[in-house]
Amino acid sequence: MNTKLSDKVKVLPVPFKRPTAEEMKDKTTKWVFELNTLDPDIYMNKTVCCTASILQFPVHNGWWYRGCSKCFKQLKQREDSGELICPKHDVQIAVPCYKVYVTIRDDNNQATLILMGRQAEQLFGINCQDLVNKRLYPTEQALPEEIKKTTDETYLFEITVNQYSELMVRNIFPSKKSFASMVEQTPTTVTLERLPTERKRNIEASGKALCIVEPEKKAKNEKETKHGAMISASSVSSSASK
Repeated sequence: MNTKLSDKVKVLPVPFKRPTAEEMKDKTTKWVFELNTLDPDIYMNKTVCCTASILQFPVHNGWWYRGCSKCFKQLKQREDSGELICPKHDVQIAVPCYKVYVTIRDDNNQATLILMGRQAEQLFGINCQDLVNKRLYPTEQALPEEIKKTTDETYLFEITVNQYSELMVRNIFPSKKSFASMVEQTPTTVTLERLPTERKRNIEASGKALCIVEPEKKAKNEKETKHGAMISASSVSSSASK
């Protein structure tokens, strides 16, 4: 069976990289309730940071769209022919692209962000086309497990505002707590991997102990047998002399 090179090569999402403490000094941080009042005229070209947990993924507008293979803009359907066209590149083959609405929260407030492209790939660990291809009947409303499993996790979101006053995610990083949790799990993994070896060592040690015990028991039994024989012989001799 012929296999295309593109079928063998998997493009991995960019791994998380937390900003340093020095980098965070230059960033503007906001609480969740402040995100809903950001002025687009001020924050359209300026980012703010907010640490919050993911509450849910609203699917009223789906979680992916059919985009242009060149610029990734959403394709529009031509009324006369039904073809999908890009306003900039004319008729194009559609490719699945992320556009995920995510509601975040802190202790008392909520805000809804839009997550697209590289940032979504980074969070879900898979690109949109691969995720859509995994599903037998992909729909824009049915959330896959790769997306749902990030619910209740806490992240540091870097956010900007677009011309429609929508909150757009520009970067996303695991929170310090989540990062520490991932690090703490490493020793457990190592311990589990060592268990078969340790079990084998214990079995070998037990085997060696048995090898040592058995000759000792054998020697003891032989000694008792010999001693019993001597007593019997002595008794016979004593009876004969009488």
